[in-house]
Amino acid sequence: RKFIAKYLPRTPANVERPRELVRRQELRTLRPFVSIPHDALELHDAIVAISDFAVGETLDKILPTVTPDDRSRLPPIVAHSVALCVAHGVAGLEAKNLMLGDISDRNTMYDPNTGLATLIDFDAATGQGLPGSEMMGSVGYIAPEVSAGCIKSDRTEVYALGSLVHR
Repeated sequence: RKFIAKYLPRTPANVERPRELVRRQELRTLRPFVSIPHDALELHDAIVAISDFAVGETLDKILPTVTPDDRSRLPPIVAHSVALCVAHGVAGLEAKNLMLGDISDRNTMYDPNTGLATLIDFDAATGQGLPGSEMMGSVGYIAPEVSAGCIKSDRTEVYALGSLVHR
């Protein structure tokens, strides 16, 4: 098995969030639809979050730059596979009282060899037992109520999923 390490600035939330996610063994049941956090190491000025390595490319690298009228973004079978995998990951996280908090093309890996999409990056994760996240999410995927200052909810995750599918 392969892992990836991500360096995070040292803030109280960045210290506690990875540790709490690692404690949640039940997250392992969400593999391969969610990149599972495994460990969090504290350095002097940073936190190193270690997660499953997701094979493939992020959707922002796969999706061509197109005009809004161009509907040939992904072949329909690929778009359906991505939508189903991401929806499965979102539903699984919600069942465990968690939200990724930043569903976007940059945080979704697609493996063309398996046809699977994996949600990555728990930097903005929120939910029961996690410290609040100061991150709002990615532009173009943020629900209007979050932009207006309201708290993220399962509805805002569905909004981000819909934005991803629409793209």
